Amino acid sequence: MDIKICNTCHYNYVPNIIEDISSHKKYHDEFIHGVKARRLKSDDEIANLNGFKIVLVSPKSSQQQRKRAERIARRAKGDTHFDFSSYYANDITQKDYPLVFIGISNNRASAILVLRKNNFSVKVNWEDFEREDKNKIPLYPDVRWSISFIWTLESERRKGYAKQLIKISSEFVKCSVSELAWATPFTEFGYPLAKAISPNKIYLTV
Repeated sequence: MDIKICNTCHYNYVPNIIEDISSHKKYHDEFIHGVKARRLKSDDEIANLNGFKIVLVSPKSSQQQRKRAERIARRAKGDTHFDFSSYYANDITQKDYPLVFIGISNNRASAILVLRKNNFSVKVNWEDFEREDKNKIPLYPDVRWSISFIWTLESERRKGYAKQLIKISSEFVKCSVSELAWATPFTEFGYPLAKAISPNKIYLTV
């Protein structure tokens, strides 16, 4: 049987198999419009900015919330070159992180930010970062909240959602935006975002 690859969402499926057609339809819908995220009773809504709702998911959240966050993280991974997702529902070994901030608009997950604590980081200026071998920049002992991953749905970009997530998340953990570290390597869109947030110097981690 011939396998078809969708030109839009890049999903592989066999067009003659009903189950494959159904799977592709669902995946394609989430790829374009985002994962469905209707209001749940267990939602920990920490902000609502003109219809852009931010829901927090922590290790203490219900499995339903963590599973939904995992699904959103998996959707976001599809827009990156990473081999693994930024968040899994069973990542509950630490009691206070990771923290997942999900941005929801029109009952769809349009953005996600994963915040973690890291034990090593370094503060560098952009000139040194761009000049040096990224793999040879030394890190030093330093416990710090870090942006492990941030993503916005393509159709919802340039609306300021990523910056709003960063602002709200930094306020939640009581850490100024400039003191947050950024996990590397950067994605295509993460790099210019980090430079816009911290135009002079930036904390880096892995």
